[in-house]
Amino acid sequence: MNVVERPDREGGPVGTGCPDDMPVARELAADPTTGRPCQEGLLLSDLFQPLGALPALAAQALRCGCWADAFLASAAAVQVTEDAMAGGTGLGQRSWWRQLSAELEGPGLAREAVLTAVSYALGAADLAAENSPFGHALAVAARAQAELRDVLAPGAAGTATPDQRTVAGLAEQASAAVERLPAGVRSQVLRLPSCFRSFDQHFEDVRELVAMAAIRWPARSRPLAFVGIRTSGSYLAPLAAAYAKAAGYADVSVATLRPGVRPSSAAREVVAKVASRSGLVMLTDDPPVTGRSVARVAARLERMGVKPDALVLLLGLPPGQASLSPGLRRYPAVLLPWERWYVHRLLAPGQVAQTVERLAGDCRVVSCAAQERPMAVHREHIRLRYDLVLERPGAGGVRHEQLVVEGTGLGFFGRHALAVTRALGGAVPPVLGFADGLVYSYERPGAGRRVDVTQPSTARAVARYVKLRHDAMPAAGDPTGTMGGRLPLWEAASRALAPLLGRPAPLMRMGLLVPFTRRLLATGDASVVDGHMDAASWSCDGEHLTKRDAATGAFWNFDLACYDALYDLAAAAVEADLAELRDEAGLTWQAVSGPQPVRGSAGVAAKRYADAWKEISGSAPDEERWLTYRLVYLWDLLRRQRVHRELWERAASRAVNAYFAATFLDDMISKAVQSDRAPCALDLDGCLEGGALGFPATTAPGALALRALKAHAVPVLLSTGRSVGEAAERCNAFGLPGAVGEYGAAMYQSDRRTVTGLATDQEIRGLDMERSQLEQRGGVEVSPFYRYSIRVWRRAGGQRRVSAEELGRLGGQWGLVVGENQTDITCRSADKLSGLRELVAALGPGDGQSADEFLSLAVGDSTSDIPVLRAAGLGIAPANCDAAVRASGAVVVGSGYQAGVAEAVGVLLGHVPGRCPLCRPPVMAPSRRQMVALLSVRSSGRLRPGGFVAELARSWGSKRVEP
Repeated sequence: MNVVERPDREGGPVGTGCPDDMPVARELAADPTTGRPCQEGLLLSDLFQPLGALPALAAQALRCGCWADAFLASAAAVQVTEDAMAGGTGLGQRSWWRQLSAELEGPGLAREAVLTAVSYALGAADLAAENSPFGHALAVAARAQAELRDVLAPGAAGTATPDQRTVAGLAEQASAAVERLPAGVRSQVLRLPSCFRSFDQHFEDVRELVAMAAIRWPARSRPLAFVGIRTSGSYLAPLAAAYAKAAGYADVSVATLRPGVRPSSAAREVVAKVASRSGLVMLTDDPPVTGRSVARVAARLERMGVKPDALVLLLGLPPGQASLSPGLRRYPAVLLPWERWYVHRLLAPGQVAQTVERLAGDCRVVSCAAQERPMAVHREHIRLRYDLVLERPGAGGVRHEQLVVEGTGLGFFGRHALAVTRALGGAVPPVLGFADGLVYSYERPGAGRRVDVTQPSTARAVARYVKLRHDAMPAAGDPTGTMGGRLPLWEAASRALAPLLGRPAPLMRMGLLVPFTRRLLATGDASVVDGHMDAASWSCDGEHLTKRDAATGAFWNFDLACYDALYDLAAAAVEADLAELRDEAGLTWQAVSGPQPVRGSAGVAAKRYADAWKEISGSAPDEERWLTYRLVYLWDLLRRQRVHRELWERAASRAVNAYFAATFLDDMISKAVQSDRAPCALDLDGCLEGGALGFPATTAPGALALRALKAHAVPVLLSTGRSVGEAAERCNAFGLPGAVGEYGAAMYQSDRRTVTGLATDQEIRGLDMERSQLEQRGGVEVSPFYRYSIRVWRRAGGQRRVSAEELGRLGGQWGLVVGENQTDITCRSADKLSGLRELVAALGPGDGQSADEFLSLAVGDSTSDIPVLRAAGLGIAPANCDAAVRASGAVVVGSGYQAGVAEAVGVLLGHVPGRCPLCRPPVMAPSRRQMVALLSVRSSGRLRPGGFVAELARSWGSKRVEP
C-alpha cells in the first residue's frame, strides 16, 4: 500500500478526539461566530468577509502561525481591491454596464452596435476612474496588499519561511491603506476562489504545474509573469510565482486580469516588461470547462503585446476532460489531469489511516479500506467512504466505524465545515476533524436511509433544522446588497423573473426587476443559510434526521448568496414538490374507463413546510418571499440541469397558482354557496393561464375572473388538453368542483377525489401500446403524466413539437393536436364537449344540472374548444384565438389571454370582475401589489409594465417592512 507522507503546511489537522460510543464533534478551540482563531488556523462561520476585516484576519492567522490562512486572507484583499479599481463590484454605473454588455452578447447588428458603444464607454470610464484621486487610493491599497500577499506566498507554499519583521511591517502598511479607503469599498466582500473552496485543488497541484513547466522551459534567467484570471487567479498566480522562485527563476512577477475588464496600470506594466524582454507569460485559472474566460484573457494579452508562443496556459483539467477546447490549442500549455490531482494521494487508504490517527490522538487504525473508487464529479467536491477498524491501546477490543472523507476547501475556506459542526451539533454527522482540505466524519449506523420529504414529520424536522441553524449561526448583517454582478439570490431572482419582460429584458431587468428583488429579499435577520437542501442531503437512522452537506451550499461556485433562512425552507418545499411529482410520474396504475381514486393531494407537500415553519417559528412565511425563493430555486435547478423541464414547469406552475389563489381566492372558499346557475367552462392554455415565465400559470385578471365567478355563485369547470393530474391540481388550488383533461378523455371530481376515464378501454389499451413504441423510438420524449392521451416532444433541436409526418401512421388512427411546444396524440371517441357533459351530469343538481342551459359561458382559444363554444350560452374567445375559432362564429373579445377571460366573464356578469362589492379584491400590502402587478405584465399577451412601474413608484420612498 503506497502511503504519501508530508507535513501539513496548514498547521496540522483540526482534531476533535477519538469518540467513545458514538462520535460527536467536540470543542474546536475557537468561536465560529466571532472568528477567533484556533491553534490550527481561522475558524469562520461566515466566509463572505468584507475588505475591511481581511487585514485583521490575516494578522490573526499570523499570530497563530498559519501561513496558509494569512496568505488566503491577503490574496482575498488584493482581489477585492483590484475588482473595486475596475468597477466590477456593487451596483455602480460601470457594474451596470458590464452586466448589460454580458447579457447582450449574441448575433445581431443592433446588439453589436450597443456592445461597441458600451465597450468604448467602459474604457473611458475605467481610464477616468484610474486617474482619479479615488483610483490612486485604490492603487496604493492594492499595491500594499499585493506586497504582503507575495511575501506570505512562500510560507503558504512551504518553500520558505518569511521574515517575521518584514511581514509585520507589510501587514501594518496594508491595514492602514485599507483603512483610508471609503466605507463603501471596505464593505465589499471577497469572492470565493472556486479552486480552493468549491473544487479539490491543492497547493501541491500548483507546485506540480510549475515543476512541469520548469522542465519544458528550463532557462532560469528568462523573465516569467504569472497572470491569474480573477477570482481564482488571485490565489493561484502568486502561489505559482513562489514555486517558480523556489525552482531558481530569478525574474518572476505577478498580475491578475478579469475577462472583459480593462487591465490596471500595474498589470499592464508587468505584462509589457516581460513581453519586451522575450519572457513567458504563464496564464492560470480554475480548471476550464468551455475555456471562454481563458480565451478572452489570452486574446487581451495578445493585444497587450504577448506573442502566442510566449503565452503558456498553466491549468488543471476537470474530471472527464483530457484536453483543452479547440480555441485554446494554439497556445503552449501545461496541463494537470484530474487523475493526477494531489487529492487522490490524500485519499489513499494508508494516508487516510495516518490522518485518522493524528486526528483521533489516542486511537490506532487497525485497518482502513475504501468502499469505492474516487468518482469524478463535475465541478464538485470528491467524497469517499471507508471501513475503519479502530483500537484504543490499553482499552482492549476493536470497534468498526464508517468513515466519510470529503473535500471542503483549503485553509479557513474548508475549515468552515468545523464551524458548522460546532454550531449545529447532533443535527449534522459527527466530525472527527479537518486536514489538507478534507473533512473526516463518522456516519451513524443506518444513516444511508433515504427520507421521504413529502411526509408531515419530515416537514416539521426540516423546519426545526432551519430554525436551529438560523438561531445558531447568526450573521452580523446581510452583505448581498453589495454583491451586484455576482449573482446573489436577489439578482438571480431578477433573472428568473426576467422572461416576463420579453425581448427588452436585458435593458429593463436592471432598471425594474433588480431594485424590486433587491428590496423584496433584503433581510434584517441575517444568518448563514444551508443552501443545499436537496432531498438526497437528508438521511435517517430510524429515529433522527441528519443533514449532510451542511457546509457546502452557502458558499460555493454556483453563487446564489443569501442570508435569509426562509430560502432554505422554500428550497426544501420545492424538493418535496418535486418528489411528489416524481411519485406521480412513477405511478404504475393502469388507466381504465371507470373512476379511480386519486392518490395524495397535489401541492400539499410544499404547503406542509410553510405550515411547519409557522408552527415552529410562530409566524407564517412572507408570501412574496416564499414564492420568489421557490421560483429561484427551481430556476437554479434548471440552469444546472438538475431537473427535467416538465417537472420544472409543473412545480413552478404550482407555486405561482398557489400564490394567486392565496391572494384572490382564499377568502372566497369559505363563502362558497350552492348554486342553481349553469356552470362556465374555461380553457387553461392561452386562456386562464399564460406562459410568459416559460411555464403555464394564471395572472391577476385570471384570478380576478375566478373570484368574480365564485362571488356570483357561478360554478367554474376547467376544460383542457393538459393531463388530468394537472387539471386536478388547478381544481384543488382554486377550489373548483371539477375539470376535464386530456381533450375530454378523462375527468376529475374534486368532492370525490376521483379520476374517471371517458375513452373506451380499447382505445386506452391502444394508447399504452403506442406509448411503449414511442418510448423506444429515438429522438422523441414521452411525458409520463398523461394516461388517457400521449404527449411527446422532440429531444433535441430548437423546435420541441413533433410534426404529424414524423409520427407516421399515428396520424390516421388517432387524433393529433400539434401545439407550439409539444404534440398530443388523443382518442377520437372523446372530446372536450362530451367530457364536460359527463362531468356536469356527475356533479348533479346544485352545480348546474337543473339549469335550462348546459353552460352559461365557455372560453376557449383553439380548434378543440369550438364544440364547447357553440354549446354554451355565451361562447367567447380571447383575442389570441386560432383562425379556426374566429371562423366558427364565436364572439372574440378585444383582449387576449387572461385579460380576455376577464373580459368574457365581465360580459356574463354585466360588470368588470372586481368592480362590485361582492367580488372586489382584498386589500393588499405594497409588496403584494408589486408582485401581482409584475406577474401580470403580460396577462393580455402584450408587455404592459405600466402597472408594475406605478406600484414601484408608490412605495419608492418608503422602507420595506419586515414580515
